[in-house]
Amino acid sequence: MRLARFSLNDSPRYAFVQKDETDGKDYLIELPHIPKTKQERIAEDTLRQELLVDWVELFTAGPAS
Repeated sequence: MRLARFSLNDSPRYAFVQKDETDGKDYLIELPHIPKTKQERIAEDTLRQELLVDWVELFTAGPAS
């Protein structure tokens, strides 16, 4: 798989590069969003896990302190 980075109106864009077997030309299939780096994905996953709530523990009546 090949990816291409290009700009349109000074805005970065990304696309898959696909070779047409009949004419031998490369064609771009633009991605609808900018791919995230591995570091960005890990940070989002970590935040998502920190926000998970143990609902049973939250609503279990415990002794008043």
